[in-house]
Amino acid sequence: MKAHVGTLMEATRSLLSQYKAIVGQSWDRVQALQEEQPARDTWRTAVIGKEAFQLWEFRTDKNGKCMQIRSTSLLSFSLEIESPGYQHFVRWLATDLRALGFISPSLPSVLAPGVIVDSVIAGNDAPYSDKVPKERPGVLVYGVRMGNNEAAVAKVPSNRIRYAREKDNLELVQGMPCLEGRTTVLAGEAKLELGGEVLDALIIKPYAQHIPLDTPFQQLVLYMRQYAETVGSIFSAGYLHRDLSYSNLLIAGDHATGYRAIISDWETMIAKEDQRAAGVGGLQTGTPLFAAISTLKGQPHTLSSELETLFNVMLYTLSGGVLHWQGMPKEHHHLISVRRGAMIEEDFERIMLKRVDRACWPALQRLRAVFFPDGGSSYRTGVSCQDFLDAL
Repeated sequence: MKAHVGTLMEATRSLLSQYKAIVGQSWDRVQALQEEQPARDTWRTAVIGKEAFQLWEFRTDKNGKCMQIRSTSLLSFSLEIESPGYQHFVRWLATDLRALGFISPSLPSVLAPGVIVDSVIAGNDAPYSDKVPKERPGVLVYGVRMGNNEAAVAKVPSNRIRYAREKDNLELVQGMPCLEGRTTVLAGEAKLELGGEVLDALIIKPYAQHIPLDTPFQQLVLYMRQYAETVGSIFSAGYLHRDLSYSNLLIAGDHATGYRAIISDWETMIAKEDQRAAGVGGLQTGTPLFAAISTLKGQPHTLSSELETLFNVMLYTLSGGVLHWQGMPKEHHHLISVRRGAMIEEDFERIMLKRVDRACWPALQRLRAVFFPDGGSSYRTGVSCQDFLDAL
């Protein structure tokens, strides 16, 4: 089997700190498998969460020393639809059963005075080690089942400042009648016991999901209209989210009642007149892959930059989880010119829409022209919600 993997540099130099626990536990599994199958020099183990899958490959020399580590990207995983992670998992099992090294997440117990949580279910970003570093690189996220059997999310920010900021912003958002049903909400607070450490967690509802990459175009347009209206309502209330991305634009509901678009992750929201935390010389927020060009230049977030992010997420979703500039670091001096070049009218379809159904092209060209008028030679930073909705 030729595993579809991306080569990484030597593990000790290249892997981010949050992957070290995964690699360590995977390698422990490989060493155990070597005792059973000593003739192998290539070992593959899978890390599987509720909605994500990642395959790790270890190559060893004749003495069993690890010489190379590779991994797939983090792939969406669902048993209900043929997601990229599911397809990859099935191909792997069909051809390499002997190397099966499934690693089950170590989930915490929940101590919940103030909100009843019956059980913990596998979460999107569950850690794969029972050791919690004193300085975590990011948040820990778990799915939890509450006393009324309602699913929710337990979120553990990396420090007390971020915890307080997200809690305050969630309470602020919940106090805006115009946003009812369109955002995640704070259901309460709980304590998670993990590796002997008790961690404070925010319990957030609803238990939502990412937009499926195979969402029909008209349904995706409906979601984007809802996101744009929510962003506009937030702006009219005097605030900016400042961290919109594919990961934060969710859908909630079910097949019976239908799905609605909701926005999550409120830690970075600020009042729009207070831009001291953003811009040149300030704190840069937003996911570079989806961020507006003005944001990449270090300019403050605006309503227009939020809407431009929605456009990028739409392109990403329709392209199956790919953007032309994916993999380029935000510091790369060619990144902005590459992104501008991809928006030139005559090149847009060839570069950005090659994975998109042609029936979607006219609407996407209209949206492109909203942000990049004059055939793509200009860049507009004053796009309104109505401009965005009219183009859809």
